[in-house]
Amino acid sequence: MPPPRPHARSAVEPVKPLRPVLRTFRTADSVGPEPDELPADYKPKTMLEEYRVLAIVFGILFAALAVYFVKSVLRGPQRAPPPVQSVYIDVVPPKEQPPPAH
Repeated sequence: MPPPRPHARSAVEPVKPLRPVLRTFRTADSVGPEPDELPADYKPKTMLEEYRVLAIVFGILFAALAVYFVKSVLRGPQRAPPPVQSVYIDVVPPKEQPPPAH
């Protein structure tokens, strides 16, 4: 069995370093006012304000699943009644105890 071959590129050329990539975040867009140009009373949106629609959708979904779960538990299959005994059992009266001797 021949030995495994090394990766051809690493044997021939050295690995080139990656170029830095500019990153753009929601609050650091390249379009719009610079941070020092913002008004003094500027307040960024809270997480709930930013994703209000998603919060409402997931809230409705959660409520629907909760209602479905509760209904499935309440309307689930009922327990079967205990089976009827197929053998008749006659109750035997207890024997009278003799009075204790003193």
